[in-house]
Amino acid sequence: MSLVLNDLQKTFYGKTFHPTRRAELILKGTSLGIIGELKKEILSKFNLKGKAFVFDLDFKELAKSAHIQKKYQPIPKYPPVIEDLSFVLQSKTYIGEIIKTIKEISPIIRNVDLIDSFESNQTLRIIYQDKTKTLTDQEIQRLREKIIKTVDEKFKAKIKTKS
Repeated sequence: MSLVLNDLQKTFYGKTFHPTRRAELILKGTSLGIIGELKKEILSKFNLKGKAFVFDLDFKELAKSAHIQKKYQPIPKYPPVIEDLSFVLQSKTYIGEIIKTIKEISPIIRNVDLIDSFESNQTLRIIYQDKTKTLTDQEIQRLREKIIKTVDEKFKAKIKTKS
């Protein structure tokens, strides 16, 4: 499933959505819906201030594509190590790209989530877990250092230190 820009000028949505702030949800060539920001002219007709978005989803088409597939995963034998790292980001840095980059560093990094955000400070919760053994402090330290170095080099984001 993907979101793609689409030429909707001649449709109802093309007349009501901002021309560059809309996308159509398409799965295997079938349109499932659309999302977009309403034009200011539409908002003013209803005396609305600010921004408004519309999301229209065709549940019948979505249900046709849904497959119930049970997937079992054994309970991990070895415990995870969970730590939070706070970074000071430059403006217009996408946190999703940082999360993706961190996940690609090692298969031991099981999950990365944004858990707090304040101004340019972003705190990420990182879960490390090995399927074959309990991780040592030294292994976590090496991964942490690699994460900090990679994020600094690629995004110019500095680790936030306690003051």
